[in-house]
Amino acid sequence: MRTALGAARSCVAVHRATRRHALAPLCSSVLSWTLQVITFDAGGVSGHPNHIDTHRGVAAYARQSNAVPCYELETVPLARKFTSALDALASAATTPAVSGGAWPASVMVTHNNPGVNDAAMRAHASQYVWFRKLFVYFSRYTFVNTLRRMTPQRP
Repeated sequence: MRTALGAARSCVAVHRATRRHALAPLCSSVLSWTLQVITFDAGGVSGHPNHIDTHRGVAAYARQSNAVPCYELETVPLARKFTSALDALASAATTPAVSGGAWPASVMVTHNNPGVNDAAMRAHASQYVWFRKLFVYFSRYTFVNTLRRMTPQRP
């Protein structure tokens, strides 16, 4: 059985003083994860200031270091944003198949079950208002996401 974070239940410990869950530090499944950062691009997908600021913070890190691969989620034009799974065709045509060494320069991630997003949003009932319900079922971001590798600046 897995937790909301995807870790095996055997990897989760309850801190006795606070009764809060914490990942056990030596859990083999956690140690085998590969660290990478995924953030919004400069457009912030929806133009939300928090999304744009998150991009700026990760971009500042990515300009200085190559230690952890950083990827940005592509903001697409409004005409493509609500094409649902159909955008997979446009994304496949516009996502270059370029290798970036050990980490690819771009990645297209697909998902075919909007029910997963629906369940995640239902867990935040106060945020799941009518327009977000429409977004979950009609947004291309539910079905396909394109990520670009952020690279450090060269001197």
